Amino acid sequence: MTVFDDSRGANVLRPTSSDNESNFLDPLRIWVSKILGFPPEIVRASWLQKPGTQPSINKNWCALAVKGAQSTPIYQFGKKGRVDDPESGDTTQVSHDDYQVVISFYGPSAMFNAMRFRDGAQLLQNRRNLESYGLTLIRLDPQTLRLPDFAGEQWIDRYDVEFHVGRKVSRTYGVRTVVSADFDIFFRKR
Repeated sequence: MTVFDDSRGANVLRPTSSDNESNFLDPLRIWVSKILGFPPEIVRASWLQKPGTQPSINKNWCALAVKGAQSTPIYQFGKKGRVDDPESGDTTQVSHDDYQVVISFYGPSAMFNAMRFRDGAQLLQNRRNLESYGLTLIRLDPQTLRLPDFAGEQWIDRYDVEFHVGRKVSRTYGVRTVVSADFDIFFRKR
């Protein structure tokens, strides 16, 4: 029995290729570090299984995390395959993903750095730099929230900024042109 990774078989289709599906958290961290002038290692990922040692209370740093994701309705486009080549013709599905990101600022200049990030993220040149990673700044929440953490028997100042980044993701599937079937189709005139 021949098994196909395309629509010539009755199996479930998986993408044969995809575009812009990689982890985007590292490029996002680099972008944030550039805006703030922070070394990349102090722009950390939040909610890691093993978070490591938290920087001291007197050090300015930040952490970012994806809070949620949403996809717009997808659209598809394909090309008609050649009858003499059963492996020609594909369908590509494109979705536009929207990721809700929160960035938490810590340290003695936490509020200042939150505002600095907000201003810098909105500059066209900085947004273009983000686009070089395949990401787009969709919107920035206008509110900066003060949400202190209680750790080590003391309150640690924290300011959160939420924003949304988007990216276009394409996945190609092997949907082949129908050249024959085990049934007949009849059309009736009205």
